[in-house]
Amino acid sequence: MVVACALWGISCVQTWFYFDNYPADGLSLKAVALGVWLSDTVHQMLITQVSEQRSSWTRNLISTCIQPTPISFSTSETLQKRMKFSGASTLKSFSTR
Repeated sequence: MVVACALWGISCVQTWFYFDNYPADGLSLKAVALGVWLSDTVHQMLITQVSEQRSSWTRNLISTCIQPTPISFSTSETLQKRMKFSGASTLKSFSTR
């Protein structure tokens, strides 16, 4: 990412140098130079955005794995779920099995 930013900066300087030192060039050649610079700029914007999204996603994934959210059920909830699964209708019938 850092190398890409440095190379984009170099292309900006080269574009400025071209427009500053070659004012007599034709409009079509200037349009090509401007198009190359614009496509390079859009490319840099996109890879910066994707890089930020990827690093954000990675940070979220790592923080979730390192500090997982505990799942806790009260004992009565757990018993009720087991009763429903086993077909028991009351807590009394579940505990007498």
